[in-house]
Amino acid sequence: MADSIKRFDSGRAEERVKVRGAVELYTLQIAEEAVDQARKGKENGDLKEEMLSAMIAVVFSQISIEGFLHSLLEQELKLKGKKCEYQIVAKMARLDERIEMGVCLISGKKVERGKQPFQDFELLRRIRNTIVHYTPTWETNEEDDPASILEKIRTTKRFSLNETRARWEEKLFTAECAQWAYRTALEMICYMHDLCDVPCPKPVLEKLDGS
Repeated sequence: MADSIKRFDSGRAEERVKVRGAVELYTLQIAEEAVDQARKGKENGDLKEEMLSAMIAVVFSQISIEGFLHSLLEQELKLKGKKCEYQIVAKMARLDERIEMGVCLISGKKVERGKQPFQDFELLRRIRNTIVHYTPTWETNEEDDPASILEKIRTTKRFSLNETRARWEEKLFTAECAQWAYRTALEMICYMHDLCDVPCPKPVLEKLDGS
């Protein structure tokens, strides 16, 4: 990943030249590094380090998906003169709806919500919401309630929980959760590009093969 980012730092651009950012690559790298830190935290018996790093991995994994989607929309809609279509997607609040509409406008294909990797993406979104939209609450049966999410993970066996802990966040944010979130981001990024008939960025493919 470091090599893929270096090309953006090779020198100063002339004042009149517009240089495109590469934030989506940096956010993916942050998620990757958080996975490593979560793993080290678990190996060292440092619950706090494991949990905090897993939280970072979850948040930045979803940020990465959003960043690569916006890059795809810019490349395939905005820069090809389809500004109205681009604005339609850009104004949508929910990321899942932006993905669905964006893919449809670019390629005419439909996202299959009931299949992988979209199902894992939906679970990632719910887990991320427990952090970003956190509200102290008692456990309920609502969709984004932590108890409901924990039960979903137990049922689907997407990754291991720390059942020795009492608090939901200590059960949920494990090194396994971090690794799963990061891999979900890589798979979703490739999935979006495949549906749009656009080659997936090489750094993403390399990381997916090695994850």
